[in-house]
Amino acid sequence: MSKLSALLAIAGLAASVSAQAAIPRSLYGNTVPDSSASRIIQLAPSTGALNVHWGQSVEFINHGKSFAYDFDGPRADARVNLEHVAPAGVISHPVYAYVGGFQENQ
Repeated sequence: MSKLSALLAIAGLAASVSAQAAIPRSLYGNTVPDSSASRIIQLAPSTGALNVHWGQSVEFINHGKSFAYDFDGPRADARVNLEHVAPAGVISHPVYAYVGGFQENQ
């Protein structure tokens, strides 16, 4: 592999990582007060993924810290990295929420 090819590969990887980090939080929803959550999910060290419904407010608890998120943004059927939407220090490992379509009886 030439130096140019290696440099281009590294640049492409860096661009894709920064593009993921640049997605606005509001595309998925918004943080809300914990008291407004209709569902509570206790995260374990082994939790890597979970399912939520579009329009659902969920409180996430991890090692005594918590935050609530309302998955009501314009993007339904998305994969949300909770590390990107949680306040700093609340999520200690990668956890992905798979947002499904609207469910009337939450």
